[in-house]
Amino acid sequence: MAIVVMLFTAATGLALWWWVGRQGIQGKELISMRLDAVKVASATAIGGGGLFALYLTARRQRTQELELDQRRDEFRHTEKDAVERRITELYSKSVEQLGSDKASIRLGAMYALERLADGNPDHRQTVISMLCAYLRMPFMQPSVSFPVESAELAAGAIDKVLRQEYQEVIQEREVRMTAQRIIADHLRMERYRLERRHSVSRYWDGEFYLDLTGATLIDLDLSGCRLSGAIFVNVVFSGSVEFVGALFSECNFQGALFEGVAWFEAAEFDGDSGFTQARFKGESNFGDATFRGVASFNETRFDGEADFGSVIFEAASFRGTVFNGPAYFGNVVILGATFEDVTFAHHPTFVKAFVGRNSLKAPMQALGWVVDETASVSIEGHEGLWAPLVPVPSVLSSTPIRR
Repeated sequence: MAIVVMLFTAATGLALWWWVGRQGIQGKELISMRLDAVKVASATAIGGGGLFALYLTARRQRTQELELDQRRDEFRHTEKDAVERRITELYSKSVEQLGSDKASIRLGAMYALERLADGNPDHRQTVISMLCAYLRMPFMQPSVSFPVESAELAAGAIDKVLRQEYQEVIQEREVRMTAQRIIADHLRMERYRLERRHSVSRYWDGEFYLDLTGATLIDLDLSGCRLSGAIFVNVVFSGSVEFVGALFSECNFQGALFEGVAWFEAAEFDGDSGFTQARFKGESNFGDATFRGVASFNETRFDGEADFGSVIFEAASFRGTVFNGPAYFGNVVILGATFEDVTFAHHPTFVKAFVGRNSLKAPMQALGWVVDETASVSIEGHEGLWAPLVPVPSVLSSTPIRR
């Protein structure tokens, strides 16, 4: 660049010198004009030098900016790598601590994983999967109740080893219930918290999946939780279980055992839901639930009262289902349903129930109810015409039925 400026200045000076000599001027006037030409060439040189200096300054600044950007990128990558290393170290340490034989260390590991997920959204599914994996590990509820009377201890009726094993089981139960609470606290939707006045929101926004296949869950409460995908195949629900107001994208409870009360009141099932071969030993309540996908209750057994009041079924299947307790389907809206080989120990109740006139897949007369073909009504929020179910006295007065 400097060479170009010098050449341009020299060329300008020579051109002006030559041009003045060609004008036919002599004497002092010639000398004066040539001096002016030199001044012009000098000014050009100075101007070119200034432009060159500006060029150098701009180039130097641009180079510094590029170097600074490069350093920033390197710093960001280095910082990100350092953060990822810290996360990996914390995660690995927590996972290792989950295998400790001390309950306090296992509890600390779970809370450490929770803090990790709180500050790093990209790792939340990993943490949830880890907690689910822990809950899938075998667990047996204690079969002996402690503490015992001091007289029994004095007589040696209870072995100290047995007592120690009992305490370890109780501690493990607390660890497992902590894992359940961590999952529930962060999947519970804000609107449910406000309705039920729960504690401060800790909701993790996003789609999360639970795989609890074969787990033993104790007094599980996932009320108001959003479950994008939930697998509860062959799960043992010990004690009560609550899914009140829960939102399921898809769920599978095949072969699950509900030992206590099961509450699914006002739950929403947006995708397919499977309860095939599940067993409800206590009361089950699906009141006000909405099944927008295929709901399968094939070969499901209800030993206690089953309440499906005000449920909306888009497509339901009850094949080989057994109702040993009262079954209530009052105010239910059935777009499509199949009842085949269903056993009712008590006559089912379909009071104020409605079915889609063009979608009923099986006659209801053997169940003690029949579609009133003479009536066609519209139901707010549901398209098409609907027909009510009305009781058949001759069937309702007979013995327990099997369809």
